[in-house]
Amino acid sequence: MKDVKYLSASLSNSTIMFYEWIWFLWDYKSYVDFFGIYKNEPSSKHEENSGSYICLRKSRWDKKTDAQLLNRGNDGIDYILSDLQLQSKNIFLDSRETSKIIELTQDIINNAKNGFTMKKIERKDMSCEYLEFQVLDDYMDIHFGYITCKNECKEFESMSTVWCQEFEALSLKTGLIPDNNLQVSYKLSLWDQIGRIGQES
Repeated sequence: MKDVKYLSASLSNSTIMFYEWIWFLWDYKSYVDFFGIYKNEPSSKHEENSGSYICLRKSRWDKKTDAQLLNRGNDGIDYILSDLQLQSKNIFLDSRETSKIIELTQDIINNAKNGFTMKKIERKDMSCEYLEFQVLDDYMDIHFGYITCKNECKEFESMSTVWCQEFEALSLKTGLIPDNNLQVSYKLSLWDQIGRIGQES
């Protein structure tokens, strides 16, 4: 979910690279939701002529299905190659359609630079058990997460909720259809992940 670093897609016959920008991960009891934005940053005249786009990546990890797969006694390779427990959707949009979420993202970045205030507190009946966040902007890399029933970050939680609501609204759009298959790059290769599971077993 959060290990996707780059995406590459051909839009209107132009191959465009999308880079990790900002994401939120909401961990609930039976599932995990991931909301991420990947943006293209023109690095050549060819890319500049292709326009400005963003990619919304929405994923859900079904913990119940995942537990069932593990209980079947499959080996690490079968587990990794199975995509039943994780559903993902990528929506490519012209940045002119996404001005509001870009503005909300910039507000979060500006506040993150100044730091958010975290308070230890006991909160019962929290639907989200763990909240994680990362933003990569220019030379800044901010990444943190916390257990929501033990901590509270009011300003951050308020901003992230509004951001995710706008994300959900945008994710209903059809978006631009890539000319061919989407290419995705992960932090670890498939064989690295398989090897890591083998070392842990």
